[in-house]
Amino acid sequence: MRLVRGCVAAACIASLLAGCSGGGGGGTAVPKVQSTGQPSGGGRGTVAITLKVPISGRPLGKARRPQYVPPTVQSFTVSLNSVPVTSVTQNVASCALSAANADVAGLTNENGIAVLPFDGSIYVTGNDPNPTNNTLAIQRDQTQVIFSNSFTPAANTLGGDYYGNMWNGDQVDLNQVPFSYNQGGGVLNGFSIGNSSPNPYSGQVAEGNDGNLYFAELSGILTPVGSLGQITGVTFGNCCATYNTDVAVAGKPGNLIGSTDKMLWYTDTSNGKIAQYNATTTANPEFSAPGGLTVLPLITPSLTNTDVFALAKNGGGVLSLIDFTEAGTGTVMQVLPAAYTPANVTGIVQGADFALWISQNGGASGNVVRLSQGNPPFPYSPQTATVHISGVATGGDGKVYYLENDANKVGELTLSNTCTTNVGVTAGSYTMTAKTFDAPNGGGNQLGIVSGPVTIVSNQANNFNFTLNGVLSHILVVPQLTNFSGGCPLPDPITIQGLDADGNIILPPGNFVDANNNPITVTVTSSQGLTVTPPSVTQTGVVSITYPVAFYTDTVTATASGGPAPPGTASIQDGCGG
Repeated sequence: MRLVRGCVAAACIASLLAGCSGGGGGGTAVPKVQSTGQPSGGGRGTVAITLKVPISGRPLGKARRPQYVPPTVQSFTVSLNSVPVTSVTQNVASCALSAANADVAGLTNENGIAVLPFDGSIYVTGNDPNPTNNTLAIQRDQTQVIFSNSFTPAANTLGGDYYGNMWNGDQVDLNQVPFSYNQGGGVLNGFSIGNSSPNPYSGQVAEGNDGNLYFAELSGILTPVGSLGQITGVTFGNCCATYNTDVAVAGKPGNLIGSTDKMLWYTDTSNGKIAQYNATTTANPEFSAPGGLTVLPLITPSLTNTDVFALAKNGGGVLSLIDFTEAGTGTVMQVLPAAYTPANVTGIVQGADFALWISQNGGASGNVVRLSQGNPPFPYSPQTATVHISGVATGGDGKVYYLENDANKVGELTLSNTCTTNVGVTAGSYTMTAKTFDAPNGGGNQLGIVSGPVTIVSNQANNFNFTLNGVLSHILVVPQLTNFSGGCPLPDPITIQGLDADGNIILPPGNFVDANNNPITVTVTSSQGLTVTPPSVTQTGVVSITYPVAFYTDTVTATASGGPAPPGTASIQDGCGG
């Protein structure tokens, strides 16, 4: 039986950084099927029970920090005519990671890729001679939006905030930096930076624990300088943001990120260390990598705690993956083979599978490479042959995105995990029910369910394909990114997001159900009495409301009927495309 569900993380992911090779406790003992309720006669057939679940993305929402989905599925149960057949725990020896590789249209001369924490959209920048074609947004539903603007984005200075704005530097109007794109699809707020270095750029943007945004200041040739720029007054829609001041910091920041607790981290290119900046206390310690290694400007935050991952090299250029705790303790997680030289690695990110992913160039082409502790690096070739890969990011849909420069495309890897077990069952016709749980042996929260008729044939393997529905626990209502250049009125798309008890996204084709597989309908209403199209959804999807003018105030409410989930609401403060 093949169980496919998009709303839960994979069964063996709980220790993916230690590898998905299983080992130990492959499954519980399989009870014999009792005669009660079973068809009489017939031999025994083997049922191949396969749990295959895509790795989840992040929930949508105006979170002040990213909400990442933990790998919560640890067991599934299967019953025939209500009689339990099997329960499989998370350490199934046959679990294996797979990735479906594809690509989508990109930009000319792509030079930057980043994820918007607000909704998980992927942004791509390019250097087309026509600057109106230099910014692309790829939304969770794969809808693409091209931004029209007069700026030429600077390479590798792309970053998003938690208010719905994407920020970048400008390599033409050198005194108008940084600038941003907001949910309305427009370019806003070009600032002059106060730093005295010539032709300053804005670097990567991250939110500090004081509520302000910070960016690494770079000179006109992308050389780090010894300060962070501060942006104050940032809100959803970015109505009032202004450049405030320069903040002097230790060393010269070459890459800036924010951890889950909003501590700012950067690589100090002047001495090969990693530094931390507390925007509230201004504490600014620096930390050395273990073993005398030199930290490179390639760092990414942990998705589960306050740690930071970095790449570092020794005197011979051998790369190591370092895990830095918030206290500054660095631990070597993995030493990479010689083929992964510092000059060839162009990006690093932690994926929704909690492994580390790097983009790598080498020779005539490049790869996207998965790094997991205890396993050798595993490269994925680009969908388009012989292209160079210059960046990598994890989208809110859980996919790994990468830039295929030479092809002007964006590659995407859809990750999934498959765990299989086999049991002997008396031949005959049954009603099979499968459920997923976030604790071993069918314990904890129930996350999914499917039920349907099956016929077991003796003396052969019986494989069945089902789609699990998500047991609805929460609802999120989130405005989608749109380009409202066509004027008003325009339909404003709004995502209705269903989550299970662990916050995993219930992705189609799975429907919203209760724990007994009874369907749940989510009805969407406008506080202004405007028409919602369609008026309800039965799975994660998009509705729209046509607002008569921009800057329209409305409250959108999604209410579940037939289930325990509380209503989800969102305040729309910029209608007509906002």
